[in-house]
Amino acid sequence: MRRIAGGAGVPRAAFWAALLGACAPAPADPPPALEPAIDLQRLRNHSRRYDEYVGALGLCNSESPADWAKAARIFEELHPFRVFGDDPELIRRFRAGDEAARRELGRRGSLLEAQAVFFRSYDPRRWDEARKILLESRPGGPEIFVWTLLQVLLSGQTRVDSPAEVQDVRVHVRYHLVQAGELAREMAEGLARRMAEEIPDTIVSRTEDLAHVMVLLIEFGDPGRAVVEELARHPKKNVRRAAAQAIGEARDAAAAPVLARLLSEDPEWPVRATAAESAGRLGAARTFLGPVLVARLDREPEPSVHRRLLRALGEIHHEAAVPELMRWVDSPRQATSEAAMYALYRITGRKFLRPDEWRDWYQGAHPSEKSLPGR
Repeated sequence: MRRIAGGAGVPRAAFWAALLGACAPAPADPPPALEPAIDLQRLRNHSRRYDEYVGALGLCNSESPADWAKAARIFEELHPFRVFGDDPELIRRFRAGDEAARRELGRRGSLLEAQAVFFRSYDPRRWDEARKILLESRPGGPEIFVWTLLQVLLSGQTRVDSPAEVQDVRVHVRYHLVQAGELAREMAEGLARRMAEEIPDTIVSRTEDLAHVMVLLIEFGDPGRAVVEELARHPKKNVRRAAAQAIGEARDAAAAPVLARLLSEDPEWPVRATAAESAGRLGAARTFLGPVLVARLDREPEPSVHRRLLRALGEIHHEAAVPELMRWVDSPRQATSEAAMYALYRITGRKFLRPDEWRDWYQGAHPSEKSLPGR
């Protein structure tokens, strides 16, 4: 067993600010929100006190007074431990014989037990069952469901049996979040905006977590894509990098103009580098992106970005770029020459390893038979 790969996770405050503050307007008389009093990431560690507390909540679902008495004893022993802010008042009423308080405590136990499914071994069938329980239990169930899957998406809490399951888990998580609808989209948007404000703008900062949220937003369609396009103009270069990364990971051909702008206009080479790599994943947009990549070759001052531009032309199989790629085969920079030859291999299928072999092929076998400009 291993946990799915992920970053260090998002601070609890960011999750709950998105959960409690970024949702759609509530009805005129909404039920009280279930605001957590502790960090629910305790599930990661399966602390004894947390497990005992959830077990006591579960006993409140029983029809046996003996189980209710046991639950009351556990609550007393664990006091002041609690999960939700108003648990102590509910427990007081439950111990005084309030039937409605007992049922509500039991319902909360069911929510937390369903939530725990997503932090155990990856089991699509059990995930579907837990999703149904949470989405149908209001108040709080849908919010806990979305919060939990966002945490799984970012922090890699779910256990998998093989690396091959990592992508399956993330695809499954995004699918369920999209199916959860507007609540999930609004929470993801709120989280993305908060993460954008909090991410350090240093070159060594990780952008993967923010990119994962942006990929999710793209999967919500035009409303989510509009947020990503907005964040692609953020003052922080790392936010723009995350947007470029997300477009590539989502293979979102509709967002190709965003990559084109970042490639042509962004002043930071790490952003242009990420945009070039993502462009190489958008084969469906080759007709649009191919000329953009070619036009950038002579204007790109950063060698590492230049090499990514060459490789991207090969990855998207932009056949019209062959004459331009041949210009760079004889570059005095070995890495540039190798990138051009790699791109030519990807486009033509020819496995030449030396510049002179590519020249002979181009001047003889290639249909254009064009003379090479000096380079």
